[in-house]
Amino acid sequence: MNTINEPLTLILPTETGLEIESMQSLELTFRPFFTQAEEWRQKALACKVTSEDDKQGMAFARESRLALKSIRVDVEKSRKRLKEDSLRKGKAIDGIANVFNAAAEPIETFLLDQEQFAARAAEARQEAIYQRRLTDVQDAEITVPPNLKDMAEDVYAAWFKDSKDLIQFRKDREAKEAAEAERRVIEEAQARIAKAEAERIERERISAENEKLRKEAAERERLAAIEREKAAQAAREAAAKAESERLKAEAAAKIEREKLEAIAKAEREKLEAIAKAEREKAAKLQAEIDAKNKAEKEQAHKEKMAVKAAAAAPEREKLKAFVAQIEAIAIPDCSIKQQIEASIERLTTGIKTHLHAIGG
Repeated sequence: MNTINEPLTLILPTETGLEIESMQSLELTFRPFFTQAEEWRQKALACKVTSEDDKQGMAFARESRLALKSIRVDVEKSRKRLKEDSLRKGKAIDGIANVFNAAAEPIETFLLDQEQFAARAAEARQEAIYQRRLTDVQDAEITVPPNLKDMAEDVYAAWFKDSKDLIQFRKDREAKEAAEAERRVIEEAQARIAKAEAERIERERISAENEKLRKEAAERERLAAIEREKAAQAAREAAAKAESERLKAEAAAKIEREKLEAIAKAEREKLEAIAKAEREKAAKLQAEIDAKNKAEKEQAHKEKMAVKAAAAAPEREKLKAFVAQIEAIAIPDCSIKQQIEASIERLTTGIKTHLHAIGG
């Protein structure tokens, strides 16, 4: 394969079977193209773009590539025109064109590469910016947005700062919550320790108190035994004079019985007064119940009369009046109040649905 460093030289195929005149005609037709292409190849060798600022070099590369392309197009046109002469001449023409194309295309490729130097540099720079951003975002533990590569630098800087601030805020909040949780654990542990210590001190106090009480009880029992012995002796001594005092005691007992009987009489009178008050309270309550029953009977009578009055009205008016009567019923407080209310609600809803159906 030819390269840009190889000169463009017209080489006529030798075994084509063409006459010398035809070969000369082909040479006259294609040599100018090779000559022009060689001139542009030599110019291309001097074209080496190394900087984005080399606008002139890139423009010259474009000019050279387009000129060479124009020559190649002319060669192709000549090939097509001359190939119509004959198949053998067409083979020769194809060979010449192929040789030219093989030599010209690397030059075009080289010139296109020079022409697009700035575009490639810009793309590489953009890719480097994207990789830097990607690394920064991943290091900061931020979710990578789909438009990271296309963000303007000021937009990216503002977004990156806000995202880092938000993550830092979350971390600070989590650290604060963790510290607060640790503080609560420590305080709870200290409280449990303090409680256990207080319970231990209380148990020791109770134990000491019980020991003190046991000793005091033992001492009381000892003293009581002494006292019982003294009492027994006193009882024996008193037995002698007990008989003489029995009569005195009976007299005193009689006086005490009379006193107790008086107290009992006063107590009976007090209880009778309380019972009387309770009977009066019960009678008042019964009167209130009777009054309530009477009012309910009167209400029932009114409702019955209302029903009779509504009997003469058309069906819609009767049903409307009936619904109003039902909704006006005062339900007394009782254990099945909710069941009664639910039954009334179902009944009135059914009647209202019927009224709606008949246009009421």
